[in-house]
Amino acid sequence: MTDYLVLLNRWALVAFVLCTMTGVGLLLQLGQIFQVLRQRRQLGLTLLANFVVLPSLAWWVCRRLDLDVSIQAAILLATTAPGCPTLLRLNAAARGDQALAVSMYVLLSVLTVAFQPLVLPWLLQGVQVSSSDIVRSLGLTVLVPLVLGLSVRARWPIFAEQARRVLEKAGSLSALLVLILFPVLYFDAMLSVLRQGALMALLLYMPLTLGVGWWLGSASTPSYRRVLTLCCGQGNMGIAFVSAAANFKDPTVGITLVVMLFLTLLPLAPIALFFGRTPAQTH
Repeated sequence: MTDYLVLLNRWALVAFVLCTMTGVGLLLQLGQIFQVLRQRRQLGLTLLANFVVLPSLAWWVCRRLDLDVSIQAAILLATTAPGCPTLLRLNAAARGDQALAVSMYVLLSVLTVAFQPLVLPWLLQGVQVSSSDIVRSLGLTVLVPLVLGLSVRARWPIFAEQARRVLEKAGSLSALLVLILFPVLYFDAMLSVLRQGALMALLLYMPLTLGVGWWLGSASTPSYRRVLTLCCGQGNMGIAFVSAAANFKDPTVGITLVVMLFLTLLPLAPIALFFGRTPAQTH
């Protein structure tokens, strides 16, 4: 029975990533993806925060606390895969610029396909990481569904909207299934990961991520500041899981990612609700 649940959990995780990326493609017109690209200041801040500052902070935290290699791998997998899949819902709760959030999410997800395979072997020196496996896995689960969604949207917009609603529900169901199955299957292991230093690492790292988004976002508009803060608060756990499955057999890596998913959502949800109740111009 346990083997079936493990298999179901893996497929639910893949389904979540596929539904999310295809759904985003079905939502967008091609021109909307380039919204961030048109604003050079916002583009620079987004890339600086997510591809330079946050991975550097994560690497520093891992070295500072001398964490187990598997826990380090999980944290670095998450931080080298920016663009949290919950960004769109968090931003909706924050009453932020949804077009900007979607554009940022797509940009970061696409760039991660090239960034993570390049940087991860350098950050995890001494650990065997296959860049080609990461590229292949992310290409199939990120780029292909996104292009498929964009193509359908361009040709059959009415059908695309109907399909998007179905995929949104399927993605939510898949995510819920993962969140239920992981604690059922690995509850003791999750507690063990917390005792091994993951809790301390995340308590140190999470305020830094939110601070980076808030601070760098202040160089642009209040609306952008909100989106960047929420975006920096959590990595793309779906992509991180896919990369972990392609490279790490140790279940501790996946378990740590689930712990990160739970703990990073705890502050993000109330922050999004606070933003939603506060006029943007006061930030």
